[in-house]
Amino acid sequence: MRAVSDSAELFRHVSVEKSDFYRCIMDIFAAAKRQYRLQLRPDEVLGEARWSGMPPRIEDVNAALAQLTTWGNLESHPDTARVSSLGDFYRARFLYRLSHGGEAVEASLALFVQTLQRRWAMREHGAQSWRFDAGDYEAATEGASDMGQTLTGKAVRAIWDDGLMAAMQRHRLSIAEEALAASLLKDLGPAR
Repeated sequence: MRAVSDSAELFRHVSVEKSDFYRCIMDIFAAAKRQYRLQLRPDEVLGEARWSGMPPRIEDVNAALAQLTTWGNLESHPDTARVSSLGDFYRARFLYRLSHGGEAVEASLALFVQTLQRRWAMREHGAQSWRFDAGDYEAATEGASDMGQTLTGKAVRAIWDDGLMAAMQRHRLSIAEEALAASLLKDLGPAR
């Protein structure tokens, strides 16, 4: 288990001079993980990444992979699958995979970007929540105790309604969307 002070190293790649380069590499590993491809070779990283501008040299990719391993984002394992001679055996070749910490960083960065995009859409396009403000929540909780579940976990402020968090903390009840289906369909008007 990494110490909290060591965990800060996991985010180092987003603030260094070559952060775009490191992020490009980490994006490849995150995409590979979603496809159940757990390990990648440096040449696969070089071939699959969406580089801005000219692709880097394989030596630069190897150096970046080693640095990401040092920071704890990746794990490296000897790659003996492509060994065809004694010289190949003694040449250091590695397979790389996301570490547990690297996976956590990728998940947190994805959530961060998603949150920023949601806030941007609400601000720039005047998007409004639909049946998801404090008044709607209060109305849904009336007689809904048998349909909902008890809320657990940390409270989060809703950017679209300052009163929603307080109402949810007061009632501590999760309302399933299915419980509101009739009122949501009524809002849409008659079927055509």
